[in-house]
Amino acid sequence: MHGNAGIGFTVGAVFGLIAFIFGILTDRKLKAMALLRKQFGDTPSDEQISSQLQSLDKQLSTHLYICAGTLSLSVWVMAVARYLVF
Repeated sequence: MHGNAGIGFTVGAVFGLIAFIFGILTDRKLKAMALLRKQFGDTPSDEQISSQLQSLDKQLSTHLYICAGTLSLSVWVMAVARYLVF
C-alpha cells in the first residue's frame, strides 16, 4: 500500500468509485426521463420537450462524460500502476 503500485491502485480505485457514483446518477436521470416520456405520451409538445426533457438531457450527458472519463482514468492508472514513481 505504501509503494508506488499501491498508491497507483488506490488512485485508480478512487477514480472507479467516482465513476460508479456518476453511473448511479446517470441511471436516475434515465429513469426520470422515462417517467416524463410516459407522462407526455408518444408525441410530446414542443413546450414539454424544451422545458423538462432538455434540462434532463444536459444533465445526463454531463454525467455520462464524467463517468466515462473517470472510468477511463481508473483503467489507465491501474494498468500502469507498477511503472508509476511517486
